[in-house]
Amino acid sequence: MDITSGVLSALAHVHERGLVHRDVKAENVLRGPEGRPILADFGIAAWLSDDRAMLGRCGTPGYAAPEMLTKDASYGKKVDVFSTGVLLFLLIFGRTPFDKKGFLRDQALLAEAL
Repeated sequence: MDITSGVLSALAHVHERGLVHRDVKAENVLRGPEGRPILADFGIAAWLSDDRAMLGRCGTPGYAAPEMLTKDASYGKKVDVFSTGVLLFLLIFGRTPFDKKGFLRDQALLAEAL
């Protein structure tokens, strides 16, 4: 099983149970038996709720979806998919898509596009 499909499979499992990981990144993907990827570190994971919006800035800069870094923006499962896309970019190109110097600018532009 390749890394990306393993992470997406793990996310489908936790999302079906109403949990959002909120910190998908290379450092949180471990190798299990037979090289199978395991999604780890649920330290900032949160439960989805119908009566309460998920708010709050969290996640790892460079991997976090723009709405996670925008004040008062609500978000859900899609932030994990965004972070998995960043992980896939890293696996293909050997770097994350956002440079450290322009990260806040890039995230602000992405947030505006939403």
